[in-house]
Amino acid sequence: MDRARSSPFLASMAVLSGGSAFSAAIGLVATPFLSRLYTPTEYGVLGVFAAAMSLFSVIATLRYDRAIPAAADEREAAKILRVALATVVVTSALCCVMVMSGALGLLMAAARGHELLLAWSLPLGMAAAGTYEALSHWMVRRRDYSTLSLTKVAQGSSMVGSQMALGLMKVGAVGLVVGQIAGSSMGIARLVRRIRQYDHAAFAGITLSELRATARTYRRFPLLSAPAVLLDALTGALPILVIATRFGGNAAGVFTIVSRVLLAPLALITMSLGQIYFGELATLHRTRPDAMLALFYRRLGHVVGMGVILVAAMMITVPFLLPIVLGARWGDATQYFLILSPMVFAGFISVPFSFSVDVLRRQDLHFLRDFLRAVVLTASLWMAGSYQLGALSTLRVISAAGFVNGMIYLAISWYALAAERQEPARA
Repeated sequence: MDRARSSPFLASMAVLSGGSAFSAAIGLVATPFLSRLYTPTEYGVLGVFAAAMSLFSVIATLRYDRAIPAAADEREAAKILRVALATVVVTSALCCVMVMSGALGLLMAAARGHELLLAWSLPLGMAAAGTYEALSHWMVRRRDYSTLSLTKVAQGSSMVGSQMALGLMKVGAVGLVVGQIAGSSMGIARLVRRIRQYDHAAFAGITLSELRATARTYRRFPLLSAPAVLLDALTGALPILVIATRFGGNAAGVFTIVSRVLLAPLALITMSLGQIYFGELATLHRTRPDAMLALFYRRLGHVVGMGVILVAAMMITVPFLLPIVLGARWGDATQYFLILSPMVFAGFISVPFSFSVDVLRRQDLHFLRDFLRAVVLTASLWMAGSYQLGALSTLRVISAAGFVNGMIYLAISWYALAAERQEPARA
């Protein structure tokens, strides 16, 4: 406890990760009930929806929100936030148009009879996720991690509560999807109230011409970073879409529940660590750019140590607990988790540091990193399909590709910071 109080990083990590962990704990406690209220096939529909929404939600703001923490002053950050929120309105409307025009036919086909459910839920989910993401980056700039932590708890509670209530009503996959959207929406009102209470002066008198100028100033984010992150999201969605298409809804459902129950809690902690590192790095970029690489090394040591402990503990306990928690119908879930554990560890230690290229505005490296990830995973899935591998063998290929990609993430983050450190020396 004394050590956490003496270290701003550890204290911030405790606050934000605590909220993420508590939110994940709510989902874990509800899992024995949800796994009995919904079938693996219904979870497969949820997995396809989550994959589809990830493709749209990651570009809802066109990545303008990533410029908020590193803005030179509060006024500049406020203009960027308004640009990001306006962008969410436009991109969500475009999503509606794409749904109505049938442009998402290939993606909808993976839902296997639940196309209408995805059609109306995708634009709503995109708007909710994009709005929350933009507002949360303002909180990161203010280092208001306690507010962010509370919203994460509210999101977990809302999602689980909605899914359980609708599951008892026997509405099928609709309950899982509606609960997902409810979770994404929760917390937005709290963040808006917080900004109005403490930061309203920064937003006063912003004109449309200023917003247009701000959008042009930070155009590298939508022009380079947004395509890169869309490519990243498409790469992330490929495994569940391939599994759903090749092996059916049951296999997709097992993959989904393993991802959500076992991997998602780690992902929440990873994102919280990344947000804290983002805030620290953005501050150093403005004040002491020569200290950024040293920060990278220190935080990497913290995260690797935490990752070893968490993943090792899960590999020991999960095989004993999972059959009891999920029930008989989820018999393959233990194998799925053990196969994916190398990928889980690599993601845990690499993803928090992916924010480095955003702080440094190295969208070129962002695109290179995600292009390489897409190449590695696509080639791996192509090989699995060419050799007609079964579901478990395909998972092993996915896990190996994920481990390699995690190392690529770390290498490019390090290179961006090392190159930035050398730049003043050459000058």
